[in-house]
Amino acid sequence: MDSRAVTHARSGAGPEQCLYGSICAWDEGNYEGSFRAWEGSNPNWHDSDFGDRARSLKNNLRPGGPDAVRLYADPNYGGNSFCLPRGDFAEQLSSWGNDISSHRLVEGC
Repeated sequence: MDSRAVTHARSGAGPEQCLYGSICAWDEGNYEGSFRAWEGSNPNWHDSDFGDRARSLKNNLRPGGPDAVRLYADPNYGGNSFCLPRGDFAEQLSSWGNDISSHRLVEGC
């Protein structure tokens, strides 16, 4: 199931603003700046004005369903990808910074 529902939150609120059951992204390192959260897969981050902007991530998915997220360089789950297991986070995206355009929930990495 694709979820294009996006949450906007105040800047600088940190990783605790990532609600349980969500995949979260910030446009600055260390969970600063603009924030987006999704509860399901999203084929095109550009639709929510967040494509190619993520600098930090958090996977706060619940156990019992897809527990990992595969992030893609291109919309519609295309291009290079990497996987972020449940509970993992990336405070500073170095080689992937500003190059994520879609994500899909998956069973494990």
